[in-house]
Amino acid sequence: MIQSFKIFFTNRIVVALLTIMLGAGIILAPFAFPRIAAAQTTGQTANEVKIARLEALLEQLIALLKEWRPQVDWDKIRADNANETNKGSKQSASSAITNAQNEIDKAETALAEEIGGRDTGDAESLIADAKAKLTEAQDAFDDADYGTAKELAKEAKEIANDARHEIDGECVEDDDDEDGDDEANDDDEEDDEDEGNDDDDEDDDGEDANNDDTDECDDEDEDEECSALDEDDDCDDEDEDEDQAQEAITSAQNAIDEAEDEVNTADGDGRDVDEAEEILADAQELLEKAQDAFDDDDFDEAEDKAEEAEEKADDAVDAIED
Repeated sequence: MIQSFKIFFTNRIVVALLTIMLGAGIILAPFAFPRIAAAQTTGQTANEVKIARLEALLEQLIALLKEWRPQVDWDKIRADNANETNKGSKQSASSAITNAQNEIDKAETALAEEIGGRDTGDAESLIADAKAKLTEAQDAFDDADYGTAKELAKEAKEIANDARHEIDGECVEDDDDEDGDDEANDDDEEDDEDEGNDDDDEDDDGEDANNDDTDECDDEDEDEECSALDEDDDCDDEDEDEDQAQEAITSAQNAIDEAEDEVNTADGDGRDVDEAEEILADAQELLEKAQDAFDDDDFDEAEDKAEEAEEKADDAVDAIED
């Protein structure tokens, strides 16, 4: 693209210079004398002589351009531009497939940890659907249909994310433990009453010891209840952070996709997109860092990197030169 632009621009300069020289009469003499002399010898009018001069100059100008202009393989230039565009699409599709595979792996890990515990809902069937969709994406990628591969990979990732929410979406309280605590308290009370009736002669120190034990048990029960509530709050906060990070990553990916489309369109129109492509590459790198942080459950870092990636994508669009 750059080579063709330079050739086009240089040709325009040459034509402009030759036009100026023609107006000044600088190049008329060496090229037009034979035709002018022939016109004058045939007794032509002044206007006919002027026309002969212009025809002679035009012939010489065409000959000069043919000799000077390099042979350009326009088919090759178009093919190179298409390859550059295709290369960017291939990289984007590959990244989408990798992200989808990571999300499926996380869903499978979460499922393996929860089997035998809380209800996993439709997680297993969703993971199977995500794997099938990812296989379709890989097949499209192998067929060099990178646009389809990217879309299928994004769908696979969304399905895998739904599977994770089926597993991790709710924090389930352990009702059995609470019932056990209540039963233990009831047993303690009954035991205390029986001991009080049977051991009337027990000294005050023994009663104080029993009271202390009962107080400690009550304190432990309260601590366990508070701990359970705190754990629920922490889980809710973590789910919220995860959702926000996922939304930021999705938004950044959409912004990058839109920027890629605009850059490719501008490139096809012959506009300078070198700077835009560099910025877009930075945006893609930031998005990958965001995904890595998300995979490591560092949701704050993931959200920050995703927001930076989206800003870079916007900057890439602004960098496209008119």
